[in-house]
Amino acid sequence: MKKANATRTSRANTASAESAAVSRNASGGSFLNATGPLSLRLTNDYLFKRMLEKNEEVLRELIRTLLHLSEGDITDLNILNPFLPGDTITDRRVILDVNVEINHHARINLEMQVVNYLDWPERSLYYACRNYLNLVRGKDYDLVAPSIQIGFLDYTLFRDHPSFCYEVTSCQALFLVLKDH
Repeated sequence: MKKANATRTSRANTASAESAAVSRNASGGSFLNATGPLSLRLTNDYLFKRMLEKNEEVLRELIRTLLHLSEGDITDLNILNPFLPGDTITDRRVILDVNVEINHHARINLEMQVVNYLDWPERSLYYACRNYLNLVRGKDYDLVAPSIQIGFLDYTLFRDHPSFCYEVTSCQALFLVLKDH
């Protein structure tokens, strides 16, 4: 865990230094006057979030493509609050990258992860479960909306399966995934 925290701190320091360098290099000291190429990739967390939040067509097409949906299958798309507070002051709060509800039902979380903190399987499952907790008090359990977790990883999670993808469709499958990693 110490290594992961050190990596997070190092990444934050690098991002701050890069921002300061770009700011100094821009003519007049302002981004508004900057020219030339900007070396940001879509793996940049801020860019990833803003692009998908501000361009509904791109977000809709990305979800449709990843979930193998037909063109008219997404009739409504609503970006939800990415902050999922805990129920009590001591509960863990979650900040999702892009949290979406489609067709007033299914909830989809899209996460960009560049650094391998060695906890992605557990963290992605936790995010999916937190998003799954959407049943209104007094309603039947069969009304729980599906929760879909999509992670874009800029590293190989499993060396033997570099293009790994899995879908949990039942509690039994969920148990096997947890034991398997």
